[in-house]
Formats: sequence, C-alpha cells, structure tokens
Amino acid sequence: MKFRIVSLCLAFVLLVLSLSACRAQQSKENKPDVSASAQNEEYLARIKELEAELAREREEKYISDSAYRSRISELENKPASASGEEESVVLHYVKEDGGVTITGYEGNSPLVSIPSVLEDAPVVAIGDRAFEGAAVSSVVLPESVRSIGWFAFYGCTGLLDVRIPASVSEMGYGIFEGCPSVLVVCAPDSYAEKYAHSYGIATRSL
Repeated sequence: MKFRIVSLCLAFVLLVLSLSACRAQQSKENKPDVSASAQNEEYLARIKELEAELAREREEKYISDSAYRSRISELENKPASASGEEESVVLHYVKEDGGVTITGYEGNSPLVSIPSVLEDAPVVAIGDRAFEGAAVSSVVLPESVRSIGWFAFYGCTGLLDVRIPASVSEMGYGIFEGCPSVLVVCAPDSYAEKYAHSYGIATRSL
C-alpha cells in the first residue's frame, strides 16, 4: 500500500512538471499551438485521475488502519474468557547452547508476550512451526530473539499482528503463510520490515 501511494505521487509530480514545461514552451513561442493545447488537456485529465486515485488509496488505508486499531483494542480490553475459564500462555521450548528456542504453543490466550528469559537462559529463537495453527491474535517477541524459523506462524488465521524486534536477523520461509490479516510491527529499515515487504505483508513502525 505504501509503495503504491509513493508511485502514484511520483507519477503525479512528473505529470505536473511536464505540463509546466509544455506551457512554458508555448508561451515562449507566443503563438497558438493546437497540438500543445490538446496535450495540455490530456495532462490535466490524467492529473485529475491521479488525484482521485490517491484520495481512494488514502481513504482505504485509513479505513484499514482504523479497523486494525479497533480490533486490537477489543482484544486487549475483553474479559479473560466468556466461559469463565482463565486464559493461559503455555509455551514449549528446548534449551541448548545457552539459549532457549520456542518450539510450540498450547495456551488459550489470544495475546501472547514471550518472555526474554526461561530457565535463566535468553529466548533466542522461535522454532519451525512453533505457533502453527494456534488461535492467537497478537504476539510480542522479546529483544533477545535472533531468529524465526520456517512456517513459525503457519495457519494462524486470526493473527492480527506480530511485534518483531530489531534484534532479529534471520527469518525462515513462509513464516506468515495462511495468516491473511497479519501486520508486522517492527523498526523502520529493520530485517523484519524488509522480510515483510518481500512477501507483500503490511508493516507498522515500532
């Protein structure tokens, strides 16, 4: 979405510059030019089209962002469970080489904030398919994480956002396959942002 808006803006600027140059040339010659006039009309029409398209893009982005914020707010403020069952975060993990890798999730909480330390060791990785098919909506990764494995969130159809720190420098294939509404929250120009854009996934700056 951001790239499309930038492209439209560039096209708009180029058309305006071309129109200005054409008018300047016509004024300099100080004589009517039917072809130049027709070209001016064409430029003006195209500029109006671009303005309308930019307006639509901005409106769609605003609506999308509003819906996202509304849904996150709803999840953060909802009761623990409609059935009275207490929500829990149950993480499976392995500890090796002085670091912890998250290998699975069996909790029932839609909001998951992964701790930075488990068993006195830093959580350094999210393993392959760790959250596959999990009913999670929002996941926050700690600053200690360095890598995210293949298909880590595969099939999490209700996933709305994942907060990925700038410390992450390795991300596997298809991490967000089957996550149609996911948004990657990350630092500008970070590895996570570049990864998300390469897959056409929307991002939001930390």
